[in-house]
Amino acid sequence: MEKVVHKYKLGEEPSDLEYWKTKTPQERLAALNIIRERYINFFLNGHRP
Repeated sequence: MEKVVHKYKLGEEPSDLEYWKTKTPQERLAALNIIRERYINFFLNGHRP
């Protein structure tokens, strides 16, 4: 897999919604599960925002 980097001027970035619309439901759920795991691990280790 080739890494690709896109540069945008400030204020001209594509929206997050457009990014997520390109992902399958399975990819979206996988990302959500990663966020959940990180959130749970953060609070189980005694950290507070």
